Amino acid sequence: MVTVRELRARDLHHFHPPRGFSLTYSVDSSDWSKTDEQTFLISPLADIWKSLRGCTTLGAVAKIRNGLQVKTADTTSVSERRRAGDVPYIDRLDVLRPFALLVGEGARPTKWLRYGPHLHRARDVSMFAGRKVLVNATRNPGSAWRLIAAVAPAGLYFSDRFHGLMPKDHIAPEHLAAVLNSPIANAWFDGHCRSRKVVLSILSNMPWPTSGLPAQVTPLVRQIEQAVRTKWARESNTLFDDRVVDTPNVSELRSAVDNLVFEAYGLSPRDIAHIAKLMSLDRRPS
Repeated sequence: MVTVRELRARDLHHFHPPRGFSLTYSVDSSDWSKTDEQTFLISPLADIWKSLRGCTTLGAVAKIRNGLQVKTADTTSVSERRRAGDVPYIDRLDVLRPFALLVGEGARPTKWLRYGPHLHRARDVSMFAGRKVLVNATRNPGSAWRLIAAVAPAGLYFSDRFHGLMPKDHIAPEHLAAVLNSPIANAWFDGHCRSRKVVLSILSNMPWPTSGLPAQVTPLVRQIEQAVRTKWARESNTLFDDRVVDTPNVSELRSAVDNLVFEAYGLSPRDIAHIAKLMSLDRRPS
């Protein structure tokens, strides 16, 4: 057993050892020699992640791809005005909130894209055709809340500032959004990836509950989406503005979804409390 001390960005300004560390915990270093990739996991929740090894993966229930890229010198493919043949397009992260896209809301008018092979990375058009879930492709690792996800409508094209998740088989897009916005998904990803980029290979390996999520998750996620869109309709705050506080309605709905996600993973009350306590150290994006 070895002792690990972490210093997160939120505590850097008043850091003074030994009491100034963000977290102090013990880990079993014997697991570090068992990986062929010469990588190892350091997390206060390592035992919980071991218990999820019987789950399937996010990559098994959804096709995950990065968005398209417009050439730097291309000044005509994207327009503020719709032209013949254009498709709706988003390329700024400030349209993304947990559970909701704010396209066309307030200061975020819809953009339009002339799609075709002239783009630097056109991608497979099928990834834009249907309903999907969008998640941010980058995020400052100073916060443990690394992922922000929302259901996107069919026909919406998106830039490489987003990753798109196209559900397979019977998986509802709302279920993907529920998991990706949850404390357990953010805790898992923060423990496995500390880079600024949301690495696709790591995201694909995120555990997914084998039994799936219950049906009542879908209407709850849709209610949260509507509440968030209503709340932000007259606002122009940036994506990660910590001054924003959830309305009680959104908080209650979100807690209900979180509880259903925890139950789907089959975690014990002790494990749930451990994750919730750790994630409460950082402000949840809203």
